[in-house]
Amino acid sequence: MTGLLLVLLLVPEVGFFTDAADLALAGDEGRIRIVVRNRSPFALDDLRLQVHAARPLSLEVRPAGIPHCRPGERCTFQVTARRRADTPPARFPLDFEVSSRRFPHLLASRLFADASPGAGRRREWMDAGTINIKRTGRRVHLLAMLLAAGMPVLVLLGLGLYFRRQSRRRAADNLPDNKEKSRGQAR
Repeated sequence: MTGLLLVLLLVPEVGFFTDAADLALAGDEGRIRIVVRNRSPFALDDLRLQVHAARPLSLEVRPAGIPHCRPGERCTFQVTARRRADTPPARFPLDFEVSSRRFPHLLASRLFADASPGAGRRREWMDAGTINIKRTGRRVHLLAMLLAAGMPVLVLLGLGLYFRRQSRRRAADNLPDNKEKSRGQAR
């Protein structure tokens, strides 16, 4: 067990989050901020973010590298994408990879670049592949939590009623009048 914990401590872990779901190319360029958090117990040296596009697109990452990232520290990268003449008006994936000097493959993730004509507008629907999912409000979350919390209570109440009815039925069958009737029917 101790050996497993030591191995887990030696494997670095980084978190990855952005300020938007898509990199929208409104006009000719778009920007997105990517934050990488060092969750490992030791510092990471020469932290870098590489971005690869599936379609023709000019990509720039600033800063090019962060020399030292202490444990628990958040490092911010700014990715700028510029449309080229041969960039198609569609959504396509962008692959992000975080690496450091000692660990070449810390984290890989995928976002989407939106080069469609209405890329900069805020939408009521989020695009998740071919399925449109409407964003839910607080009421839906509250209702789901009430159902999740109330379901076990309803099950316990139902079981209590069932066992109560069974015990009353057994008590009624064990009364002296019922025993004599059942003996008479058996003869």
